[in-house]
Amino acid sequence: RNNKMKNKLLIVASDYYKGITQNLIKGCLSKIKSKNKNVVVIKIPGTFEIPVVISKNLKKFDGFIALGCVIKGETPHFDFLCNSTFSSLLNLSTKSRKPIGNGIITALNMSQAKKISLIKGKEDANEDIEVIKPFIDENLSDSGQFDNAIELLVQSGRKLAHAQEMLMP
Repeated sequence: RNNKMKNKLLIVASDYYKGITQNLIKGCLSKIKSKNKNVVVIKIPGTFEIPVVISKNLKKFDGFIALGCVIKGETPHFDFLCNSTFSSLLNLSTKSRKPIGNGIITALNMSQAKKISLIKGKEDANEDIEVIKPFIDENLSDSGQFDNAIELLVQSGRKLAHAQEMLMP
């Protein structure tokens, strides 16, 4: 195991909707900082770029949380953006065997997104901590950590496919 990676967590946040992103980051950090001191936040312009930033940082961090917001408009762009982003995150997680928590809000309008953002950061952080907790245990191998994260979710009553989706959107 790389000694330089001791419980390092990267939060990649799309800053397209700045107020919403601020709420998500604040809520997430309020839960994570008490449990993990090695947290880095990178803000980027859009949600679509989140998988690329995570991909470039796979060797530098133990786990990841994706934060952002996509609001449905009148075109199919929303569906394409969400599907490709979530699919890319899932592929990254399964190929790298590292957990990636999904805190990307999908909302029908700005009002709904604002309401969700006030609670979602904390909720996602709670879920992500539970997923990442076994992963960041220094006594486990990388593959053992990923397997334990899946096992934890399955033991909590989730189906295997859903557990894998929780590790990646």
